[in-house]
Amino acid sequence: MKILICGVLPLQLKVMQRVLEQDGHTVQIVSDSIRSLQFVQSFMPDVLVTEILLPEINGLEFIANVRRLYPNVLIVALSVIRAERLIELTFRLGANDFISKPFDPEMLSARISRLQAKSNSWLTYNLKGYVT
Repeated sequence: MKILICGVLPLQLKVMQRVLEQDGHTVQIVSDSIRSLQFVQSFMPDVLVTEILLPEINGLEFIANVRRLYPNVLIVALSVIRAERLIELTFRLGANDFISKPFDPEMLSARISRLQAKSNSWLTYNLKGYVT
């Protein structure tokens, strides 16, 4: 899978990238939040992993824009804020999963695999009878 990670902390981005690449994914990282949407457009990821608290842009608006423009991209939101309302809003705006920070990068990999499996089973179920 192609995974784009948008975040702030370079070391954390590199660790996530390394773990996901070890699992066979193609990973691009971006710490320039202003250009994040451009990176989504040029890289066309299967999965977007993004912080909600980004420096120059509103992470929630970013999630909503990605969902609107690229409805098939799976979105995983990351945040140190664990408020129930924030989590609920994140899902309403289009995130497929929410992970509270700090977290183990291996857990991120497992959650992405779970999302991919759910996405594939949904696609298989909905295409039954259409594929010959």
